[in-house]
Amino acid sequence: MGIKDIEILDKRQNPLLNREEIDFRIVYEGPTPRRNEVRDALIANLKLKPELTILDGVKTRFGSNAATGYVKVYKDRDSMGVEQAHKIKKNFPAEKKKEVKEADEEKKEAVEEKKEVKEKEGEKEAEEKPGEKKEEKNEVAGEDKKEIAEEKVGEKPGKEEDVGKKAEEKTPVKEEKTRKEVKKDE
Repeated sequence: MGIKDIEILDKRQNPLLNREEIDFRIVYEGPTPRRNEVRDALIANLKLKPELTILDGVKTRFGSNAATGYVKVYKDRDSMGVEQAHKIKKNFPAEKKKEVKEADEEKKEAVEEKKEVKEKEGEKEAEEKPGEKKEEKNEVAGEDKKEIAEEKVGEKPGKEEDVGKKAEEKTPVKEEKTRKEVKKDE
């Protein structure tokens, strides 16, 4: 089971993007091999650098035990900057997970440090003026709520009333007779 043969269909240099582009065909036995299996087989058979190799895609034909694909081999890590993020993620899932975990840990540490600093500041303020700070916060919150309420009350009804008045002025009311009334008149 697995990949039996790898055949290189086309190999070309792309100097603008600083990479080599390879079209290939694989013959396999059993189910279609996974992306990472195909990539690992290409790296091993063609002696490519794994950190610079991007498997772009693999296509199979129904009922066939062969697939074609396209792989890009960059000259250096900086040249890989043109590559789409989702393709890098597909080709280097373990590295991405490590980077994400490290970034998450750094964020958590930063948040914890900020919390500790705020708690220390809060304790100092509480020791200095225990009753005054709470009252000031409540007063500020109450003022903000009043301002918001006044804005809402002041703006919306006025606009609705103006719209209603304009509509009444522009459209005269016509009294239309129903079909029954028209028949009775005739």
